[in-house]
Amino acid sequence: SNWQTGATGSLVKCQNIQGSPVKITNAHASNVRYVKFTTTSYFSAGGGLNYFAACTTGTSDQASNTASTLKFVAPDANPPGWRYASSNPSSESCNSWWWGPSGNWNRNERGGGWKLQSVVGITVDGTSLDWRTNPGSSASQTYAADNDIILHFCDAVTIQQLIAVPWHQGHPLQATQLQYRDSSGTWQNSGATGAKASGYGLWSGTSSTAQYWTYGAASSTAVSKHWRVQGMKDTSVHSRGCGLQVTVKATTNVCTCSNGQAATGTACTSNGLAKCTACDSGYTLNGVSCSASVSGLAMCHSATIADHGQEYDSRFKAENVLDSTWQGGSHNNGQTWLTPNGQNSWFTLKLASATTVTHFELLNTCNTPYNDRSTTGYKIQVSSDNSNWQTGATGSLVKCQNIQGSPVKITNAHASNVRYVKFTTTSYFSAGGGLNYFAACITGT
Repeated sequence: SNWQTGATGSLVKCQNIQGSPVKITNAHASNVRYVKFTTTSYFSAGGGLNYFAACTTGTSDQASNTASTLKFVAPDANPPGWRYASSNPSSESCNSWWWGPSGNWNRNERGGGWKLQSVVGITVDGTSLDWRTNPGSSASQTYAADNDIILHFCDAVTIQQLIAVPWHQGHPLQATQLQYRDSSGTWQNSGATGAKASGYGLWSGTSSTAQYWTYGAASSTAVSKHWRVQGMKDTSVHSRGCGLQVTVKATTNVCTCSNGQAATGTACTSNGLAKCTACDSGYTLNGVSCSASVSGLAMCHSATIADHGQEYDSRFKAENVLDSTWQGGSHNNGQTWLTPNGQNSWFTLKLASATTVTHFELLNTCNTPYNDRSTTGYKIQVSSDNSNWQTGATGSLVKCQNIQGSPVKITNAHASNVRYVKFTTTSYFSAGGGLNYFAACITGT
């Protein structure tokens, strides 16, 4: 939305249309995310280009790891390409930030004006913060400083420095942790040290002892699109703050892979993510991980119970089907799943990731020693998202047979891209149905 002219000029018609590109210097090289090219004149019937790119002189590592300093001033005074979020920017569009409701920001209480005519700010670890000309009269304050500050970047970054600006010496700022959100969505401490620093605040009547709150560099492993300053507050009673300055460095995500090659580039969507794209000899790509290849034998995927229908009672829960070591009996060893009296029921397995499931393995039940419950009809469905389902198999079982030993193997009609498997009893013997064991498996090469 806020544009500067990087270059204007002219081109000779029908020249430089292939080979080495024309290089045009940008007059405003720093902190660029959007580049707009406009034709202002053309030859004959119209204009056009064969190629256009925005470039940096230097190595690719220098280009991808350039530090940028951003000033977050107010809901209507953002860094170029940024916006103020309506609530939590983590769930809104990227390049958005939030420090309390936007209605709590204002420019009304300036007294004789902001402290802009002489000096406002500090120097921390060699980096200066100066609010006099930028943002100048756009400076503002919030009455809701006692909130986490949340930043949502479009690219994964690490924070090199963060400085929060106070109103004046009567409103010292303080926070607990600078945190980032990891690939699992969990907030983690970044390793950056928080500290107070003294300098001129923003109000015209400020002294040089206003308390800023600062963070130094985060750990090199703290890389994320999502960052927050946890527990930010004005330690007086009025909850006031005046924006922040953040220095960030874009970094390339680094994925991990055991027994294979890790994803790189755009395929590695989060730093530290375990994601394989190829496997070493003797291993097979199983979704995003490498599993040992087992020639001619079945390998069953590890799973959890994502959801289930009604159960007989808490002793006969769906989780019991995950145990393949049934030893006989069912009332005391927690190894049998039973449906309620006179009812069918169901459960859903969740695999670690979407993968290939060539077949299912199961052991029926007989509710030993009472021998009054057994599944006789079933339906098995598969899904990649726990929402859109395909029928992998339907069939019947003989009551009270195949309740231990070698499992029954059932072919899956939709083997690829499976993460969720739903087993439903459609008929039962006597008082109800159930299983002693169930698994989703793959026949390896």
